[in-house]
Amino acid sequence: MSDFKTIVTATLSVRNWEQAMDFCKAAFGAKELYRVPGGGVGQLSVAGAEFWVAEESPEHQNFSPESLADARCECYWWWMIPQRSWRRRPRRAQK
Repeated sequence: MSDFKTIVTATLSVRNWEQAMDFCKAAFGAKELYRVPGGGVGQLSVAGAEFWVAEESPEHQNFSPESLADARCECYWWWMIPQRSWRRRPRRAQK
């Protein structure tokens, strides 16, 4: 069997890359996996889900939502609740 692993990942294009990295770490507990030397691109992980954050680069057709005439973007974060705590909750609710 091959050692290759296929994954799909997201890249968030932003203005103010450093601020966006700090926000993801503070708001979601993201762990920094990799930072391109000199900054501007970094890889983060939240509970094992990996994604990239990159400074917008219009010369490479990589735009942040702010540059795209009021374009909107939504990001959903999902966490799995351990079965143990999921099962306990209904019992308490029945009292």
